[in-house]
Amino acid sequence: MTAQSSGLWQGFLVCAANLAGMERSEAEAIYDSGREACVEFILELAGLAKQHEDRLRRLEEQAPHDSRTSSRPPSADRASRGRSGGGQPGHQGAGRDLKPEDQVDEIVDHYPEGMRRLRMSVR
Repeated sequence: MTAQSSGLWQGFLVCAANLAGMERSEAEAIYDSGREACVEFILELAGLAKQHEDRLRRLEEQAPHDSRTSSRPPSADRASRGRSGGGQPGHQGAGRDLKPEDQVDEIVDHYPEGMRRLRMSVR
């Protein structure tokens, strides 16, 4: 091992030890104890990281995902509360049925005002 790679390796171990809540002197002691101790320490840290990732994934799966705990809009909560959208059951809507194209004189596309400006800026 070269002096430069030895220094990088020691720096890595000190950084990993800091993540593990270890003092610098403890990390240096592991480094000074040889390659096998360093490898064992890294494998132990990797195992702990995996355990924490698994725990975090389980906790995130358990958490309810609604508009209060995520970026979902409140309208998305309705389905989870057992309500259906729309008006009162049995109420006749006020909309009109669309006629087939062969029964229509003219078809006109209508876009919101914001869409017109957007379409002009794209061209």
